[in-house]
Amino acid sequence: TWLIAVVTSNETADPLAEARRRLHQAADIGMSGLVEENADYFQRLYDRREKGRIFSADPEIERKTVLEIFRSWTDQHEKITAPDPTLYEADAKYGYLEQDWAPWHGLPCYNELYFTTAQVQNRADRMSYYYKLVPLWSAAARLNAREVFGLPGAVIQHGYLPPVKPDTYAHTHSTWDFCMEIPAQVLKVLWDRFDYRGDEAFLAEVAYPAMREVAVFYSHYAEIGEDGRYHVIPTVSAEYWNWRPQFEKNRDSTSALGMFRGLISRKADASEILNRDADLRQHWREIADLMAAYPTFETPEGPIYTDVRGANPIGEGYNFFAGYTLTTLADEINLDSSPDDREMMLRTTNLVTGWNEHGVLELLGESKGLNPEQLLNSRSGRIHLFPGVPEDAVVAFRDFQARGGFLVSAQYEGGAVDHVTIAARRSVPCR
Repeated sequence: TWLIAVVTSNETADPLAEARRRLHQAADIGMSGLVEENADYFQRLYDRREKGRIFSADPEIERKTVLEIFRSWTDQHEKITAPDPTLYEADAKYGYLEQDWAPWHGLPCYNELYFTTAQVQNRADRMSYYYKLVPLWSAAARLNAREVFGLPGAVIQHGYLPPVKPDTYAHTHSTWDFCMEIPAQVLKVLWDRFDYRGDEAFLAEVAYPAMREVAVFYSHYAEIGEDGRYHVIPTVSAEYWNWRPQFEKNRDSTSALGMFRGLISRKADASEILNRDADLRQHWREIADLMAAYPTFETPEGPIYTDVRGANPIGEGYNFFAGYTLTTLADEINLDSSPDDREMMLRTTNLVTGWNEHGVLELLGESKGLNPEQLLNSRSGRIHLFPGVPEDAVVAFRDFQARGGFLVSAQYEGGAVDHVTIAARRSVPCR
């Protein structure tokens, strides 16, 4: 039997001494003790993952979903992983350890943070990276707002914040630094933890301070135009258009307008919940109410959302299409939106190619399946049970989370909901 301890200088100033300590501890416990310790770790993980379980009458689905209980480290592209940025850790499934670029290329992409579903499924621990990343880079983000934009507040932009000491902001891409919706996307990960988990202490200590800094930046960056509306200029549509002469396609992208409105509205709500910044709250609400209209494009079938004004999005072959943001990230067009708004978004997904149109269809109840938000969708603030499951499905879920901090379990069989329990973790109305 070999006992091996792996300790790096990231963990301690004296790795050799710590390795010796661990080896002596392992020897005292013995192999049977180590096996028991390991089994205990997985049992505690399993018990934690019982919250958010999906149960199906199909054994094949059960075999696949039970693996999700133990999946907690790597992810194909997003950063639903466990590394600790305060220890300068970074990794992703495609960040191969044997290649020198792994610590850089394995960092998260900040324009694709589709993590609300993980909160619905009670997997808040899988976003732990961001809960630490935002406070870690807050001082540099404030410096970034002053040095680059000459504005108060703070701004974390698109790109990759490397696993280094955050004593200055790391700029990685000249156009991605101007995708102005990105700060709100990053902070939505923190807001969702409060909104779905009902964790007011987390809101007060972690989310609110960061949201306040970005809201201050946004309120100075957005400018009132001759139309009496707030505009976001310049802003680069994520992964498309790049810089154009006279900012021709760098004005009021749908994603920037939607995320500006979303973050500033949430910030005003948070200030009311915590009874802070009452003097700024009304101004934040005014900006949210007076954001510029979303850019649209007329087609024979009717109007559709586009990413920037004047752009025909049909046939462009977008990778990331900003027009979907109103549903997938801003939560603005949802199951309780007006029929006209929902129809327009669905028409957009039908005519515009963008890799995440399936996310829009799931969230608007148009595609059928057993993914978490097809079982429970509360993005509008109202709980919808099984809005996207096949009629013949036999499926249940345990301890999903809904907006407002509600803990929900329910079962669907015979085309109807035949069991539901809802536990409130905050004193707010349940709808």
